[in-house]
Amino acid sequence: MTCTNCSSAIEKHIATVVGVVSVSVSLITNKAVVEYRPREVSSRKLIEEIEEIGFGAGLITGDGSLDVKQLAQNEVDKYFWNFLFCLFLYVPLGILIWLVPYVEPMHPFMTFGKFWRGNTVYVMLCLVFATIIQFVMGQPFYKGAYKSLKHGNANMDVLIVIGTTCAWLYGLILFVIGYPGIETMEADHMVSGHAHEHDGHDNDHHRMLSGTDEQLKHYRHEIHANVHNFETSAILILIVLLGKYIESYSKLKTLDKISILASLKVSKANLLTDQDTKKVNLNAAFSEIAVELLAIGDLIVVQPGGAVPTDG
Repeated sequence: MTCTNCSSAIEKHIATVVGVVSVSVSLITNKAVVEYRPREVSSRKLIEEIEEIGFGAGLITGDGSLDVKQLAQNEVDKYFWNFLFCLFLYVPLGILIWLVPYVEPMHPFMTFGKFWRGNTVYVMLCLVFATIIQFVMGQPFYKGAYKSLKHGNANMDVLIVIGTTCAWLYGLILFVIGYPGIETMEADHMVSGHAHEHDGHDNDHHRMLSGTDEQLKHYRHEIHANVHNFETSAILILIVLLGKYIESYSKLKTLDKISILASLKVSKANLLTDQDTKKVNLNAAFSEIAVELLAIGDLIVVQPGGAVPTDG
């Protein structure tokens, strides 16, 4: 779960299952407390229903503290390695987008190796890296979005998928359209060069070269502008993965703090043997019992430095 919309979606869906009396989902602890009638629905069925709408689920045994912390740690590890791998893929793409166009000796690489409709090796590399990030690193978002929409919900996965897919798809459309003007430019260059060989006019040759340089510069600018769509989709997924790692790490730390607070809970109380209020003193006899066994009206004694087991 990533937001309150996720926990709300689970609550709404489980509440519609036959046999469920009440359900409460905590975003912080990643726990769901479900009251249900065993004759009508099983815990296995409830887990299947939660998984059906795109979330993981499992049955907590015992106090559940170790299971929840382990799940939180697994989530931290998962997003950490996903982010690192995505960063590994983004670095070469970032170099292509933010370094090559701004370093003049590297400019020829942008127009090197034209193979289809004016597209170059540079454009193809940007497409390849962005596609891997979009559909390999972004695969969990697509799965989550599909399951969410399947049940009439729109979670964060849907927003991520729409935003990144639109950017990537627009870049792909521009790739398919290509740069047909470059073929015309090269044809004009060949014709002008052929005419220069016969006429021998240096001024015409200078004008031809100047015009060609301007056309190449415009060609590089157009390429750079178009491949930015691939960079946009990739950086969005990278940032989201970083955000999910930070979020999961924060949840883990929150669970640690909650565990510390839970450990401070007093589990025993000193119940006075003689419940006569007139005989109450620190030296009175008492017996130690579980806090859960206390009843309204019981007299207890709290030793100096001890903790108060009740709030009333």
